[in-house]
Amino acid sequence: MLTTSDSRDHLCAGRVFYELRQRWEDLLLESLDVLRQLRMAHGIAVAERVAKAISAERDWARNNQVEERNALIEALMVPGEQVNFQALVTEDFDLQSALENWHAFCSDASCKCKLYPVLGHFKCACLLR
Repeated sequence: MLTTSDSRDHLCAGRVFYELRQRWEDLLLESLDVLRQLRMAHGIAVAERVAKAISAERDWARNNQVEERNALIEALMVPGEQVNFQALVTEDFDLQSALENWHAFCSDASCKCKLYPVLGHFKCACLLR
């Protein structure tokens, strides 16, 4: 059974969590909970520094993923141009001929796992020459 004190503590924690959500709306709930605990134990300055570090780490990872994906697309399109964007069909992928199809394939490649088999095909083809 909740006492009046427990109820007030719960409301206070809820208010703190709401304030943190307003301040760092782009962070995960788990991160906000850790920031809430840090704020209560060490103050807002420490929580703010940790939140900035989390955001910087997330932004770095996001930028790194974008750069890696762009490099993979370029690594696919350059040899594609060399073979005049011919069709490439294997058990792993079905890449139809024409620049538009290659571009669509790269645009639809939601993750690098779709691009790596095609690049592997080119590497194998280069070794066979």
